[in-house]
Amino acid sequence: MEYQQATVGAFFLPEHGYFAQNAITQLAIELEERGLEPQGHTQRIVRLCESIGNMLGLHNESMEALIHAAYLHDIGKMMLPTKLLLKPDTLEPAEWDIIKTHAKWSAIIAAAIPSVHPRAVAAVLHHHERWDGTGYPSYLSGEQIPIESRVLAVCDVYDTLVSKRAYSRAWSPHNALAEIQSRRGEHFDPKVVDAFLERALGKFTFAS
Repeated sequence: MEYQQATVGAFFLPEHGYFAQNAITQLAIELEERGLEPQGHTQRIVRLCESIGNMLGLHNESMEALIHAAYLHDIGKMMLPTKLLLKPDTLEPAEWDIIKTHAKWSAIIAAAIPSVHPRAVAAVLHHHERWDGTGYPSYLSGEQIPIESRVLAVCDVYDTLVSKRAYSRAWSPHNALAEIQSRRGEHFDPKVVDAFLERALGKFTFAS
């Protein structure tokens, strides 16, 4: 199975305008237009990350990096075979290994965009790490994981659960929140989960 390496060059042609200030949002829109993410996924992640980041009191630079990472965390999927990303059946181990490379591809592409905050590159690379150290790609644990990645991880998993995918049905918000809570201290940073649940039970409306 070959990566779609010819595609990446097109992202960075000057006439495409991807190095302009709107490069970040353009790439996110491209991802959804190709059907690699549900429509509206990126904007929902951005709103969630902004809300939780503010609750946690992240400083301005961290918030900027978090928002950039929210837009770009999955753009590496454009480097992978579409039929694999949209496969409705259970992935084989070798296929799953390919899927996991999207985090590195996303970081590579993000790093090539001058307007992206430098902290966002690490945030993108490590948003699939787990609090207990069993994630990927670097098996980081606890506070070794960038705070932006830890926030993004919770928001991304929540929206993934409540969105219909080629390989899964949408969960109810109630069940998705229960799942997030069950992974507290294992998959997710406990303080991020606490902020997320507080927001969910308060004034924020999670719309899918």
